[in-house]
Amino acid sequence: METFAKRLAHVWLSGAWTLEGLRERTLGALERERLGITLGRLVLGFWREFRDAPHRRRVEPIAHALEAHPRWERLEEVLWLDSGLELRAVMAAPPGDWALPQLASVDRLCAWLDVDPVELEWLQDRHGIAGHYHRHFSGRRLIEAPRRRLAAAQRRILRGLLDRVPAHEAAHAFRQKRSVLSAVRPHVGKSFVLVSDLARFFPSIRASRVHATFQRLGYPEDVARVLTQLTTCVTRLLPEGGEDRAVDAPLYRQRHLPQGAPTSPSVANLCAYRLDARLSGLAGSVGARYTRYADDLIFSGGVEIARGRFGRCVEAIVHDQGFEPNPGKTRLLPASTRQQVLGLVVNDVPSLPRSELARLEAIVFNCARHGPGSQHTGSRRVFRDHLAGRVAWAKFVNARKARRVVELFGAIDWDR
Repeated sequence: METFAKRLAHVWLSGAWTLEGLRERTLGALERERLGITLGRLVLGFWREFRDAPHRRRVEPIAHALEAHPRWERLEEVLWLDSGLELRAVMAAPPGDWALPQLASVDRLCAWLDVDPVELEWLQDRHGIAGHYHRHFSGRRLIEAPRRRLAAAQRRILRGLLDRVPAHEAAHAFRQKRSVLSAVRPHVGKSFVLVSDLARFFPSIRASRVHATFQRLGYPEDVARVLTQLTTCVTRLLPEGGEDRAVDAPLYRQRHLPQGAPTSPSVANLCAYRLDARLSGLAGSVGARYTRYADDLIFSGGVEIARGRFGRCVEAIVHDQGFEPNPGKTRLLPASTRQQVLGLVVNDVPSLPRSELARLEAIVFNCARHGPGSQHTGSRRVFRDHLAGRVAWAKFVNARKARRVVELFGAIDWDR
């Protein structure tokens, strides 16, 4: 994978080595109107450094000098994020081909959402006091589900805007024609599988990052701010059942991405775009594969990913991108063990764990032989839908191994 420093070096070497030429080519490549003070000084310094050394004007020396520059790490981050190059350089189509809605002003946004300015102001809930979300804990996760009017606006943003922007190829969650199965397939039959986890994935995505994402999609600052307010929230008090999560309260009191809003999965994928790009590059540098399913990071390859240095690089990139790794959920799975990822075993072909498939087969067998009432005493319709979903999932994962389960399910007499 070519580094950004090498790409910039190619741009500089594509014409005469003059100060004016370097400035123009830099502006053109970054799609900027002005270089700014720091970037302007960088261009000036490199023009002077290589002006009298034409024998050094090659990609490698210039790229190495850029990466050794004391301000390069910060400059690289700003150049990729602010210019939008990250979205345009790697995604399948330029923004002009995404058919995004043209929202040049907040008034246009109101018309597009079919709300008046007063309602739009109310939906933004800048201080987190309007009660637009219903909150409850599901296990250790805080679910924040928007109420009807805000949910309608968020679905409009999702379907009319966010669904048109492609996420990184490594992202498989919350995307059409992607699934758990597509996320694990690249890791089948590998010598080692490394599974890591991002702690507090949704609430760790701050409003500032969401705002920057909408701006990179071409929306003016005021429109991006309103879109951010509509898709993020502030949680002043945790609901009952969250006493043991008091340590997370400061995180939720800041404006964050709510887990439970229809827009949050797509926004999260876009906000994690650079994380996916960097981790894909890291994996590719050692001949490994990388995919992400929501907050689960999956790598597979040879012995290189089993070395501690690779894991430390993953953690460093995760931290650098503003996320927090969860060391307690990091697992290295050699081929000699059961390589279970996202609930599927990937040693040979993707399949359900043997014990889970056996339990499902036993339930379906007893339903077919003794009647559904032998396995469930509640609503028969609910139980049938639940069991049908589990059977369909087993068939989707591995139709051959699920053949007997499917046949037994078809033999159940639900009126018995």
